[in-house]
Amino acid sequence: MKKQFIIFLGLSLIIGKVSAQLTLDHTFSGYLLGSYPYVEEPIGLYYNAAFVNSNSFYLYNSNYSLYKTVILNLPSGYSLFQVSSLGKHIINTDEKAEFFIAAHNSNNVQLAKIVNEDGVIIQDFGNGNSISCSTHKVGNQLRLIVRKVSYNNSITSYQTDVYICQGNYNAVESFEIENSTMHPYPNPTTTLINLPYHIDKGTVSTINIYNINGQLVDSYNIGGDFEMITIDVNNYAKGIYVYEYNGISNRFVVQ
Repeated sequence: MKKQFIIFLGLSLIIGKVSAQLTLDHTFSGYLLGSYPYVEEPIGLYYNAAFVNSNSFYLYNSNYSLYKTVILNLPSGYSLFQVSSLGKHIINTDEKAEFFIAAHNSNNVQLAKIVNEDGVIIQDFGNGNSISCSTHKVGNQLRLIVRKVSYNNSITSYQTDVYICQGNYNAVESFEIENSTMHPYPNPTTTLINLPYHIDKGTVSTINIYNINGQLVDSYNIGGDFEMITIDVNNYAKGIYVYEYNGISNRFVVQ
């Protein structure tokens, strides 16, 4: 399962966006998974990845001292939803840590961007009802896969964009193959949702489920002898939900 900072994004409008460092290679009409090695580059920092009605996140050094506070100048009505570390040399070759950030509003509309540790926007992926990404090694290329789900009444549309990155990260990548068990599924859902997780065998933890307003909806105990929990969402209101355990979060849509 895939994993998941703060400076002024507003200033990036004055400073200007970083010159294009992602090249759109292909667009699919559908929700695609990539059976290629997943790439994750350590950034050498801690960061908080669970948010409730926030527009900022924090970066910490290895000794737990504060390194940076990244403040996101989000549109009115939007709050930070997710921050995921991509690396330092995945998107480009400078020494700035790179992050995928997502925010949402009360109408279940989500925006997503890639920013660096100074809050400068590297790529804007626009809006949708659920947007996620993953990075992969394909031959000698680093590729970013962005999946977007949008729904209008009873009509749900899916789009997957594949970008070629300009980074030069060459360390051995994870050979964890992406498949449906690494993501909530079926997603979107109307009745049941399977939430995958991974904790050490013999340990226990708690999965918390929040609605788009950051309100706790449900909590479930989980154990390391299993890797998934199935939740009945028949009584959930339509919208986007976040589940979180041990600082790891993901999201799903109830229709």
